[in-house]
Amino acid sequence: MRRWIGIATLALCAVCKDESPASESSGGESTGDPATSTGLMTSADGGSTTGLDCIAGSEDCACLDQECVGVLSCVDGICKPPPQFDPQQDDVSVLAGLVVPIGVDVLADSFEWSQVSGPPTTIIGEGPEILVPIPAGAAPGEIVKLRINAVRNTLQESFDVDIEVREPVFENFLGGITNAAELGTSEGLDFDNNGNLWVSSREGFVSRFGTEGQFVGSYVVGADAVGIDVSRKFFADVDDNLDVLYVASAGEQAIKMLRLDNQELTTLTDALAGGGMLGAIARILPDDGDNLFISTRSDGRILRYESEMDATSVFAEIVDSASVLRFGPEPNVIYAGTVGQILRIPIMTDGTVGTVATYLDIGDTADVLQQVEGMTFDEGGNLWVAIPGAGRLVVAPYVGDGPTTAAREFGDVGAGISAFGDIRHGNGGFGDTTIYWTNGADRTVGRIDTGVSG
Repeated sequence: MRRWIGIATLALCAVCKDESPASESSGGESTGDPATSTGLMTSADGGSTTGLDCIAGSEDCACLDQECVGVLSCVDGICKPPPQFDPQQDDVSVLAGLVVPIGVDVLADSFEWSQVSGPPTTIIGEGPEILVPIPAGAAPGEIVKLRINAVRNTLQESFDVDIEVREPVFENFLGGITNAAELGTSEGLDFDNNGNLWVSSREGFVSRFGTEGQFVGSYVVGADAVGIDVSRKFFADVDDNLDVLYVASAGEQAIKMLRLDNQELTTLTDALAGGGMLGAIARILPDDGDNLFISTRSDGRILRYESEMDATSVFAEIVDSASVLRFGPEPNVIYAGTVGQILRIPIMTDGTVGTVATYLDIGDTADVLQQVEGMTFDEGGNLWVAIPGAGRLVVAPYVGDGPTTAAREFGDVGAGISAFGDIRHGNGGFGDTTIYWTNGADRTVGRIDTGVSG
């Protein structure tokens, strides 16, 4: 809800104006009452208004005995409004170690941010929207207090924003699902826009769960179902974009597509243009069209399916052990999780791959237990990285012009939910500030509310 200061005042002035008696002078002259004149008025303190039909005491009108209505103040004989503040979010409570986006719409001639109290931090940015890194060592319950000092019409006002550090609370979201026919060796997950969580199982099916963790149904999709992705795709038969679930079937070396409106399953691609199999495919990354990037994990390739041509080709051959693929803050850069690293892969204007660079070092590149299997970015640019073999969940801030380093790490967070696999932010009833992850061996899905939206 927007809470602009002064709206009630403007409404009050409109009522005053409507109820003001009209002048009865046949000559069109003022009645002499500055509060009801329809001509040029003079205030009680000698100031004059700048227009007709002005109500003394209202905005941009003469002051009335040095007074103004509501929040207005008398400035050089004229009623003027002070700075106005409209926060873009209510209470802010986040995990330590995250970069937090803060926004306050400000109506003022000038303003500046400052930190008032709490664990020392550095404010990034100068406009109404800033980023605030919360120190990783900040204790739960500590508060970072920020302040905007603003000036409007020579009037000064300030507005405070509190960021509270929250306790990390890890939960077993699907702990109540014990039937292996409802949830097998959980591998991939994603959310649709109709209140459903989808989870793929290596046993060859995908399952659907509601916001309370209840099982809704399952669908056979192909052997060794690994990565999944809910996306939109254009269908000529209905002349519209519809929700689909893409599935990487590693056992069949094929990308399957489950149409969510009628549960129709089709094979989208199972061979390379010119011949050859897709390989041990792992994860799927749709672009902003109907095209897909596909990781093949062990053979050092990233594939690209082009919908218009209905063909799959090799996009990159220089990425060893690439598993999960994600777009980050930039629309033309792919982030790829490998063994012990996150790589940054530019997409050039001609559609080819640019120079691959290491974005984040997080483990021994020779240790297969350090294989990255999940990634997700949030609104603060924080990158969450899941490493199931080592039971690690790592978070790192976004850096646009070079590599980054880890800000915080979690491990051993609870029985059955510490093997962090594929990871996503929820939406709708699942909470867009909550991240969810698969735990394959334990056949479940874990979650934690971070306080920052995906």
